Amino acid sequence: MSRRPEGAAHREAIAYGVLSRRQLMQGSLVLATGVHITAEGDPAVGVCKRWLASDAEHEMLTRRWQYLEHRLFQRYAPPYSDQRFKGAPEFVEMNAIDRRLDDLCESKAELFAAVLSTPAATLSGLLLKLTVAEASIQPDEDEAAHKLIQSTLNDGRKIAGMRV
Repeated sequence: MSRRPEGAAHREAIAYGVLSRRQLMQGSLVLATGVHITAEGDPAVGVCKRWLASDAEHEMLTRRWQYLEHRLFQRYAPPYSDQRFKGAPEFVEMNAIDRRLDDLCESKAELFAAVLSTPAATLSGLLLKLTVAEASIQPDEDEAAHKLIQSTLNDGRKIAGMRV
């Protein structure tokens, strides 16, 4: 039933309203590059923005789910079971979140395929595609690849800053 990654602390569940570092970085791309990012003339911009929005919603819902799970376990003593939790408002909301997360996973997979097949026509589109790559590869999954993407993205932001 738990969507919490193995080893995640309860303090993360409590902080459901706080934006993650990744979300802040993605959201501040426009400010960091100084480039006005629009879909005008670059189809990659639109598809990347949609993927990043879905990813941010997925992250927010996961944090909310973790928070609700934490509250549920605080309210009820062991033994824990779905039957015991069934009437709790947290459990009802968690099930709704589960359904939305399933939809988002499908949507993100389709959007990711679109990101892969959509060529970037501008530096903005390229930077957004790198942002999607950075968000897709977690440091604990492949640290070297994640660092390479971060480094390349930072280089691109510097180049974009020089052009503005």
